[in-house]
Amino acid sequence: MSLTPELLSTYVRNAMMALKRGKGRERGARASKEGGAIMGEPTAEAIVVYLHRTDARWARVGVWAVEEAVEVLHH
Repeated sequence: MSLTPELLSTYVRNAMMALKRGKGRERGARASKEGGAIMGEPTAEAIVVYLHRTDARWARVGVWAVEEAVEVLHH
């Protein structure tokens, strides 16, 4: 099964909400300041770190895949 941006977007949305709620706050906030997140959203890098840390299924997911999933969420 291919990992499409549409499929990953659900997990990215969940990660974004968790990071905004404060789960992983230290990493997400630091990454947002360093990566220049738009409108207080976690950066793609922070989302990748969160996904890698919380579920081994996403161990090979990279920043580019998360960026594409975020684009799906914004459209």
